[in-house]
Amino acid sequence: MSAKEVEESLKITKLTLLISGIKMEHGKWDPLFKILFQVQFLWIHSAIVGELSWVVDGSQNGKSFLELSYNIPCAMVCLLSSVKATFFFIHQDVFIEVVKKLINIHPEVDDKRVTDEKTIEDEELNDVVRRNVNESTTFLKYLIKLDLAICSGVIVAFALQPLPAMGYEYWKTGTYKVTFPYNVKYFFDPYSKAVWPFVYVYLVWASTIAFLNTFGTDTFFFAFCVYMRMHFRILQRRFQDAVCEREGRQIVEVVKRHQDVINLADQMEILYSKSTLFSMVTSSILICLCAFNATVMTVKDMGVVISFMAFLSMLLTQIFLLCYFGDMLMKSVRNRVMMMMMMMFLSISLTQIFLLCYFGDMLMKSSTEISDAIYNSQWYQADQRMKRNVLFVLSRSRIPCKLTASGFADVNMELFTSILGRSWSFFALLKTVIK
Repeated sequence: MSAKEVEESLKITKLTLLISGIKMEHGKWDPLFKILFQVQFLWIHSAIVGELSWVVDGSQNGKSFLELSYNIPCAMVCLLSSVKATFFFIHQDVFIEVVKKLINIHPEVDDKRVTDEKTIEDEELNDVVRRNVNESTTFLKYLIKLDLAICSGVIVAFALQPLPAMGYEYWKTGTYKVTFPYNVKYFFDPYSKAVWPFVYVYLVWASTIAFLNTFGTDTFFFAFCVYMRMHFRILQRRFQDAVCEREGRQIVEVVKRHQDVINLADQMEILYSKSTLFSMVTSSILICLCAFNATVMTVKDMGVVISFMAFLSMLLTQIFLLCYFGDMLMKSVRNRVMMMMMMMFLSISLTQIFLLCYFGDMLMKSSTEISDAIYNSQWYQADQRMKRNVLFVLSRSRIPCKLTASGFADVNMELFTSILGRSWSFFALLKTVIK
């Protein structure tokens, strides 16, 4: 097993970022990918402008808050994905450097047992390294593939959801009204039958860009935290072995590796700090609006809950489900589909924020566990010089490696509970005002 495992585990992430115009390494095609990113940037932001224009126009024409609030989560999700990708693009050199360092410091281990010439300590250390590397790479591959399957299903269902509603209305009434995954307003009429197919494809690809940006940046964040936890666990064992080493050469090497890992976390702060702040601010609004819309629709018709559960269990067969439950959807089909969209956005928002906070918490805890490992070693049997080195390492390892929301908050599970509490407060206030 070698550093190629890192490249293999990031293969899907690399591909999605590549389509967005962001590369993991420098090459001769860099100018073309910069142009590709700029085109994608203009594409998704033109869709955001269309959504927000519809909201402004709707508010001026007396549309209800419930109707207007359908569009806001869509626009915010697209904007958030663009912000994440933009910071990657601006700091692409830092991103490439982080990937390169992850590959360079990845431990080289043999899948076979070590030879008899190695000492028992070396064999035990190799087992620790092998076990942590296997566990991390396997978990990461499974996580990325699972995330890809779920996100792909969501984007397909979201892109196709206007078609069954249009088909059902045509089947019942003999006429149909063209719709989009979300409402937009431009300087021309996008709802005319001649223009609709082109605008529909345009908006579907804008949604796909949002998915690619979010998936690529988030899965790299997950991969980084998983590999950092792996390195900190290996360092725990290496520090324990180095403390008992009299000459002190090993402790110097381990301290250098510890510093390399810490520097990696500092570089990731550059990539994610500001976009994480934007994500934390918008998440409370997203969760609040989605929960409000879903709650209002559920209060009106409890049968929608059944539709939503079916939608979650068979996301990729949405067309079949909408036809199968045709009798139940005879009244206000569009409202029920929109309610399911809000529940989908609510689930996505909660899951996304939870994963970011969970992996950020994983990074913080694993970095401070080194101090516990050193304290539980036989440091008291070392000489005075080694004890001074151990004291220095202990002091530094008590400061957690962390990613922050631009310095305003640490990305951990406490932040997740804070976001949920703030979302609930906004939700309760909104319900009270609407009533």
